[in-house]
Amino acid sequence: MFFDEPTAGVDPVARRKVWSIIESCRDTVGSSIVLTSHSMDECENLCSVIGIMVKGSFKCMGSTQHLKTKFGRGYTITLKISSKFNNAKEVRAEMKSKLPSANLQESHVSLLVYQFEDPSVSLGNVFRILETIKNNFNLEDYQLTDSNLEQIFLAFAKAK
Repeated sequence: MFFDEPTAGVDPVARRKVWSIIESCRDTVGSSIVLTSHSMDECENLCSVIGIMVKGSFKCMGSTQHLKTKFGRGYTITLKISSKFNNAKEVRAEMKSKLPSANLQESHVSLLVYQFEDPSVSLGNVFRILETIKNNFNLEDYQLTDSNLEQIFLAFAKAK
């Protein structure tokens, strides 16, 4: 079976229904399904093997985890600033002090997003630092995530 952009322009509820139908076909028919899509979320949910092409050139192929491990670029750190304290400037200074290799990607009134790629700092230390910052600056929350397929695809698309 072949599907070309099966959920392009479809609302989220219909998208989930289409995904369920494709999953059902995959599981019951027992044959291969080829799916082309610009939606990395769709690929991650439906595909066991993913190939990335950019401008007609094949760039890589593998499982989601293989692609993340081989081509992922570190972690994304998201800090949610409490609106009660309005202390984003102080939090930025603390992040610069405690994790100097974390690069600020986005800064909003209540949200700071960093890209972190330093392999010399253990994840345990990163979590300890983030927990300390959360407690000292009354953050609402923080999140540490690894690279996603969208970031990997965009990195390939930007490369010349």
